[in-house]
Amino acid sequence: MKRKLFFAAAICLLHFNTRATMFTIHVGDFAFSPAATPNVHVGDTVMWVWDSGSHTTTSTGIPAGAAAWDHDIKSSSPSFMYVPTVAGTYNFKCTPHASMGMTGSFTVIAAAGIATTAGDKQISVYPNPVSDVLNISLGDESTKALVTLTDMTGRQLSHMVISGQKQAAIALGAYANGQYWLSIEQNGKRFVQAVLVQH
Repeated sequence: MKRKLFFAAAICLLHFNTRATMFTIHVGDFAFSPAATPNVHVGDTVMWVWDSGSHTTTSTGIPAGAAAWDHDIKSSSPSFMYVPTVAGTYNFKCTPHASMGMTGSFTVIAAAGIATTAGDKQISVYPNPVSDVLNISLGDESTKALVTLTDMTGRQLSHMVISGQKQAAIALGAYANGQYWLSIEQNGKRFVQAVLVQH
C-alpha cells in the first residue's frame, strides 16, 4: 500500500512538470530492464524500481562533475531516484550480481527540462544535486514569485515569496538526502523542478 501511495504521489507531482520526464528501470531477475536508456535530458529523473530479489544500483562510470550513487534496491528499499545534471553516459551495476552481467547505462543529453519560462524571462535553480544552499535565479524581478518546496509525498516543507529581486536562496543543509520538488509560480505560470539533496 505504501509503495502504491508513493508512486501515486510521484505521478501527481509529475503532472505539473510539463518538461521533465521520469524514466523507470525495473530491477529483478538478475537484470535491469531496460539495460540501456537513451535520450534522458538534464533535469529528467531516472528511477529504479524493485521487482524481486536483493540488489543495488551503483554508479561505475559517470561524467565529470556528476554525483555518484550507491543505493539498495530491495523489498525494504523499493526505489531510488536520480536527477542527472551533467550530459554524458552513466554506467551502473548491481554490486552483488555484476559478475552475472547485471549492469546498465543511460545517456543524458543537454538542455530541455532544467528550466522553463515565466513570461519571457528565464528561471533556473542550481546547483542540482545540492548539499547546502539552492540558488534561484529569476529573469523577471518586476512581479513576485511564490516558491514552494515539497517532499515526494506532496507535503509542503518550505514556502517563500520573492519580490523585487532576481536572486534568492533556500538553505537545504538540514534536509535529509533524497529528492524534493521545487515549484515557482510567477506571471501565471508554474515552473517545477526535481531537486536532489546529497550531503
